Amino acid sequence: MIGSYTSVLRRRARVIALLTVLLALAAFLLLTAGGRNYHSTAVIQTGSNLAARVVGLDTPYEPTESRLATEVEFFSSDMVAERAQRALAAQGWTETAQELSERVSVSPRGVSPLLDVVGTASTPERAEQLTNAFVEAYVTQRRESQRESLQAVVSDLLAEQEDAEAELNALDEPFGQAPAVQRDRAAAQSWYDTVTDRIEQARLRLSVDTSGVSVLAAAAPAEVEEGLTTRTAVPVALVAGLLGACGLVLLLDLLRDPVRTRDEAQKLLSAPMLGEVPTGRRDQPGTVAAVTDPSSPVATGARGVRLRLERLLQGATPRTLVMVATPTDVSEATLVAAALASTWSRTGSRVAVVFDAGTSARTTVEALETLEDEVVPVGANLRAHATRTPGVWVVPATRGADGEAGFLEQTSPAAALAQLHEAFDVVLLVDSRSAALDAAAIGHLADATVAVCALGRTPAGRLQRLGQTLGDYGAQIDGVVLTSPASQHRPGAPLEKVGETDSRPQTQQPVAG
Repeated sequence: MIGSYTSVLRRRARVIALLTVLLALAAFLLLTAGGRNYHSTAVIQTGSNLAARVVGLDTPYEPTESRLATEVEFFSSDMVAERAQRALAAQGWTETAQELSERVSVSPRGVSPLLDVVGTASTPERAEQLTNAFVEAYVTQRRESQRESLQAVVSDLLAEQEDAEAELNALDEPFGQAPAVQRDRAAAQSWYDTVTDRIEQARLRLSVDTSGVSVLAAAAPAEVEEGLTTRTAVPVALVAGLLGACGLVLLLDLLRDPVRTRDEAQKLLSAPMLGEVPTGRRDQPGTVAAVTDPSSPVATGARGVRLRLERLLQGATPRTLVMVATPTDVSEATLVAAALASTWSRTGSRVAVVFDAGTSARTTVEALETLEDEVVPVGANLRAHATRTPGVWVVPATRGADGEAGFLEQTSPAAALAQLHEAFDVVLLVDSRSAALDAAAIGHLADATVAVCALGRTPAGRLQRLGQTLGDYGAQIDGVVLTSPASQHRPGAPLEKVGETDSRPQTQQPVAG
């Protein structure tokens, strides 16, 4: 499984390289296009509960960490954020309280009573404004909270003062100066004086800052918040682009589900591998030079396929060879047929290729283009057309626009095939448009049936259905020929290249039937 996906990445190396560049550029822009951020820091010193200090209560011991956590929670409250938002809105800010609070962080400085407040914004001025606004909102909110507590304490102390004063008045006449009365009066007076002193302290606190905190350092001038440097962003973007490109290629490959490896093609069709022919891109039709030049990759691959096929047939040259392919592989099947016909013609054999020439742009192969002035009859109803490849002739498979009868339309295909064999040594029938129905109809007349599969392009499901269709009609596929771009062809494939003569004989005219 891993090997099949590795082969996909190798075949799509150029696409991956292009996608890597594009995705890496996009990633680099995302990493750096956000602009610099600036942060401004203020320092706050927290205090204690002023109300408890005024009343003189002995509060339980509270660890510094717990008290600081309480202050951080108070700072992060919605009341502080909304107060800061209102102040910033007056300066032209449009963000909501929630958005602003996400830009401000507060953290205790170790176990000291200090809090660091950091505001982050896109410009130094805005960062400083943001930090100052939240610090001021926190101090103001803290002051109001403490003021409410002190006012409640003052109200309670005033009630106690009235009680103490009433008790003093009750201890005056007519009790006189009895010792017990004097002691009670002294205690009442002391209580009254204490309450009065506490009321004065509370009122004094109400007249000054009651926040219980102090700003040790206001928002400092903003500093640049360092992000990814260009030196770091470039390799990160390249790695992200490469991973994204590989992932995208593999995802598209999974969706298309093509035949990825040689083993997969053999398993789908239950047939041996005959070889591989580099056909190039689909928009590059097979030229005469690519097919006829014995040293070209196409001719070399076709020669290996011919040798393997003849070895499969116990050394005999097949007189009738049927080639099948899915409708998406029309150009590949036609080019393989032209290459095989050329390599047989170089051994002195006369070859006829039966297919529908020129029915679509995808079936146009330069090596099989016919020459209008070289047409000879074959039997009573068929005609063979000379091609630009010496020794190779084309016979229409079906009736064309000119009304010429085709091979598959003959009353007796067996008789028509016999007539072709009177004029030609090898007959190749290319069936790439009928979903193998034509091949199944004449499969019993063929010496071998070969399937052509474009590695990395032919859908696996279609190729499997092609083999099943032939099996349903009693025919079978005897071998598989793979096609691939020329840049991916490996000449070192395990195909023997012996018994081939590269000397080209003079063009032999077919014998008219």
